[in-house]
Amino acid sequence: MSPLGGALRRRRFSRRPGAGNGTDRGGGSVAPSGAVASDLANELREDDARYRAVVETAGDGIVSADADGVITSFNQAAERMFGYTRDEVVGRPLTILMPERFHDAHRAGLQRFIATGERHLIGRTVEVTARRKDGAEFPLELSLASWEAEGRQFFTGVLRDTTDRTRIEQYFAVERAVLHVLSEASGTHEALGGALQALAEGTGWDLGDVWTVDEERAVLRCQSLWRSPAIEADAFRALTRQTTFRRGEGLPGRVWESCRPAWIADVQLDENFPRRPAAAEDGLHAAIALPLTSGGQFIGVLELLSQKRRPPDDELLNLLVVIAREVGYFVERKRTENSLRELATIVESAGDAIMGKSADGLITSWNAGAERLYGYTREEAVGQSVEILFPEGQARELQELLERAHTGVRIERYETVRRRKDGSELDVSLTIAPVVGGNGHRTAAVAIAADISRQKRAERALAATAAELERSNAELERFGSIAAHDLSEPLRLISGFAELLRKRHAADLDEEGNQFLETIENASERMGQLVDDLLTYARVGRTTSREPVACGELVEQAVASLSVRIAESDARVIVAPLPVVHADASQLGQLFQNLISNALKFAGELVPEVRVSAERDEDAWRFSVADNGIGIEPRDAERIFDPFQRLHPRDAFPGTGIGLGICKRVVELHGGRIWAEPGSIEGTEFRFTIPDSPSPPAGRG
Repeated sequence: MSPLGGALRRRRFSRRPGAGNGTDRGGGSVAPSGAVASDLANELREDDARYRAVVETAGDGIVSADADGVITSFNQAAERMFGYTRDEVVGRPLTILMPERFHDAHRAGLQRFIATGERHLIGRTVEVTARRKDGAEFPLELSLASWEAEGRQFFTGVLRDTTDRTRIEQYFAVERAVLHVLSEASGTHEALGGALQALAEGTGWDLGDVWTVDEERAVLRCQSLWRSPAIEADAFRALTRQTTFRRGEGLPGRVWESCRPAWIADVQLDENFPRRPAAAEDGLHAAIALPLTSGGQFIGVLELLSQKRRPPDDELLNLLVVIAREVGYFVERKRTENSLRELATIVESAGDAIMGKSADGLITSWNAGAERLYGYTREEAVGQSVEILFPEGQARELQELLERAHTGVRIERYETVRRRKDGSELDVSLTIAPVVGGNGHRTAAVAIAADISRQKRAERALAATAAELERSNAELERFGSIAAHDLSEPLRLISGFAELLRKRHAADLDEEGNQFLETIENASERMGQLVDDLLTYARVGRTTSREPVACGELVEQAVASLSVRIAESDARVIVAPLPVVHADASQLGQLFQNLISNALKFAGELVPEVRVSAERDEDAWRFSVADNGIGIEPRDAERIFDPFQRLHPRDAFPGTGIGLGICKRVVELHGGRIWAEPGSIEGTEFRFTIPDSPSPPAGRG
């Protein structure tokens, strides 16, 4: 029977009064009768049974000890709590239930209580640290009472395991510490290092790192790393800093791929842990990796490692997932803040004027470029209506722009006129983009204005020059036509009278006179040809159209026009498949005819052979007209395209030297270029390009 049971028995016995208490008339004591003693014994047994039932079914541990600190009773809850059986602890000192560092203080407290009756713990509820049979420590809540039995002092403690409560409080403390670090840190690197330290120290890990996504290379890269002062882990830390992981690779990569936390009890046994040799070298075992997310978007991975083997702990894992989410939100927020700061710097330093405006047309922001462009300071402009920038008579334009921005229409390169603070006007090109608020409504707009005044002045000057050039060219063409007509009239007279002179008086002329007459006829013929070629050159580009043209058909027509010369020289014209291009059919046909005619003219002693082909050249077609003729010296390859340039005497090769000039003019009017180079075997190869897509006619000039 326990001392506490004995005390209950004595208190029960003392409550019986009068005769039942065995007191005679003289006040002396008499022993209870046998029947009374039997009743008392039964009652005491019942009390003891009830006591034991209560104690043994209690959820809290109940332990009693005597004044020497020797355990006298130990209930079932205490057995579960400490891992000892009742038989293993009854009769042994209370110190077996305490960490060794508390033994001396416990003994000193008992001695002080026995000597002085001083009670520090009696009647109070305190938190203490206890030790299980396996040596593990855990927190207890202790309520201690003292009582006496048979002249001896006893103590009874009611013990409650507060491990769960303490752990929850610890977790909350860790979360608060991490959040405090994140809120107080000035930069991302400082915040991540402090958060890793608070998280690792608060939950018992030795090393931590944070990985973020390198978008350009599509890999995870270590952003921050922390270690406990108790370890070095030099090899593992160095390898971590220089390693990157792709999706599914290593512990961070696995978390990236699944976006779920992962716990490894011992990384040294994990095949998909590339840093395993370094972990073994530094004695690292357990590892946990947590996804950092923000709004469902993956940001990175938080990794913790320990030199102990740690089996998965669901409660700890749930806490770490919550904290990792806060870290992910912080990283994303900092990234957004950095982007906004960068954007603000760009906006402020931009050369263009950038301003924000509300839905009702009030200016809400105004950068330095706007100050320079419009002359208003930021303080003067913000809060004003954008009407201050509109010249008089543009109220309708303002209303239309506001309505378009409010409906979500983005306006690109809108050219208009704006007014400065000093009243002067300038040409601007506007880009206006609507701004969508958090509720999805378009509440504002951003306008970017570029000063195009210089460009507009240049365009107006160019237009004036082009108009003047157009007028000058028209006058030149008219002059050429008139001059050609006026030159043709006397030429016809000269040719006509030369012909009459030959018919009527050739017999009267001596040899020298006939030579003079022949010279007059040849000169008149050359002059007439020169006038015709000059008119042809002037007409090129007068009217230029763009339409799909089958180049093969144009070459066939050119060959047909030259059929007599081709037959006389037994020439061969070989035409490869040719494309359809957007061009002026008349001009392009003249181009092919001039080049083929040129090849026939400069054939030399060989039987003329001309090859016409084409191939792709990026966004254009490159044509080739190659011959086997006498060729061209490289020094003459450029000047042969100048009008009236001749490389040979007229008696060797007839012509005015304007044919290749016409070719160059046609090609340039179509936006291409023409050149000559030696043929692959002999002769000359003329090449020219024609853009593949339709384009407006080139300017005249």
